[in-house]
Amino acid sequence: MRVLLLLFGSVIFSLAAIGQDSSHFLPNTAYDIFPGDYADPSIVRDGNDYYITHSTSGLLIWHSTDLLHWTPVARPLPGYSPDVWAPELLIDKGRFYIYYPLKGKVFVISADSLKGVWSKPAYVGIDGIDPGILTDENGKRFIYMDAGRVAPLSKNGLKGSGPLRTVYSGWKYPEDWVVECFCLESPKLVFHEGYYHMISAQGGTSGPGTSHMAVSARSRTAEGPWENSPYNPIVHTWKNTDEYTSKGHGTIFSAADGYWYIVYHAYKNNEISKGRHTLIERIQWTTDNWFQLSSHPDTATRYEVIKNTRPGSDTFSSGTPNLQWLFAGKGMPANCRMSGNRLIVPSADPSVKSLSVITADNSYTASIQFKLSGDATAGLGAFYNASHYIALSIRSGKLVVLRDGRDAGPVIETRDLRFIKMRMNRSDLSFLYSSDGKIWKTYPNSFEVSGFQTNVLGDFGSLRPTMFIKGMGDLIVEAFHYNPETID
Repeated sequence: MRVLLLLFGSVIFSLAAIGQDSSHFLPNTAYDIFPGDYADPSIVRDGNDYYITHSTSGLLIWHSTDLLHWTPVARPLPGYSPDVWAPELLIDKGRFYIYYPLKGKVFVISADSLKGVWSKPAYVGIDGIDPGILTDENGKRFIYMDAGRVAPLSKNGLKGSGPLRTVYSGWKYPEDWVVECFCLESPKLVFHEGYYHMISAQGGTSGPGTSHMAVSARSRTAEGPWENSPYNPIVHTWKNTDEYTSKGHGTIFSAADGYWYIVYHAYKNNEISKGRHTLIERIQWTTDNWFQLSSHPDTATRYEVIKNTRPGSDTFSSGTPNLQWLFAGKGMPANCRMSGNRLIVPSADPSVKSLSVITADNSYTASIQFKLSGDATAGLGAFYNASHYIALSIRSGKLVVLRDGRDAGPVIETRDLRFIKMRMNRSDLSFLYSSDGKIWKTYPNSFEVSGFQTNVLGDFGSLRPTMFIKGMGDLIVEAFHYNPETID
């Protein structure tokens, strides 16, 4: 929703130095701090600590002290629903809250500790997407939603206390701009020197590379009227040849170093199948209390990638799956269990149950060591979602590639198959299999997978290494191995 060294030109800064002072952010530089599918970032500061979450299954929360290097700490949402979009993470009087939309309705969970017990999801009584929470100077709470709508909240913030009404119509961009849609959404709000500032997304989150943007408006009161910023759009991809496209969905915040920053999401150009990355840049306040990017508008933005999110191998020796795993499907992850150093994924019906990891690597290998019991089909492959995938599978003791649930290659008789490996070379996908993990055979058919992305399939997904099972039986996973590769 990863000790490293950062190479900035010819200057190397140690982690210790950066951890002490985030003024090492370079001018005209945006930092890709969450490569891969980490869309809709919501960030909160608690003293010298920062926490962020995204539109990820289970709402994985990450922690940082320098805004550049992040580690995962908790996945608080039960059920790991993949349909959760654009959450709002906040802290109030020492308690953490996450507001999130699920199938058009807003829910809230809370906890005194990120790693502690979270409350059960409670319906707020508000419908829509992209909630943004604001507490005014008098302590009154409001919830902003898509389409410029706002409603009051109860004193504890857990229930709507009035109807939604429209108070903001967005920023009118030039008619000749190439966008996906007007799509006013993602309101995020702060108070600064007598004004409430709202930053919203417009232009559509995918589609053309120049579609998305983050725009700003301000008001003297929490419910408007709202005045658009003369510096709009605050964040935008001006050319579809930029290194990152469809920039938008921003949140601004003050840091412990006294600077202000914005986090937003964007696609890496020509890598839409990997999803929307989270980037961070400095902003600066103007003398008349507006804000804009600190980078000079006439200077091209530089990009630095911090590989916080690269998946790791998992031998399940800790007694629990790593936080990197994304569960999807009926009964997931509740029905999964650990037995020794093995993860057991059961299935009792034809629907797909899957475990995925997010990656932004262009080339990599992923493999599983496994056993399969019962009359089930299971395997490993590249999944966009449960309907669109390519996976090498074991079915009735035979090996076959499934594409979107249908055979897509020859059926091969196998004996004692214990290992499956997938190899991604940019957008070319191939498979190998083995009985001992030493001698590998190559499956004869390979595939090109660049079309597995949201502009083709919708759903704002990403293509991920995934193990799966369907039918009647158990997938018994003994090890998962992931290795980035440089492949010619």
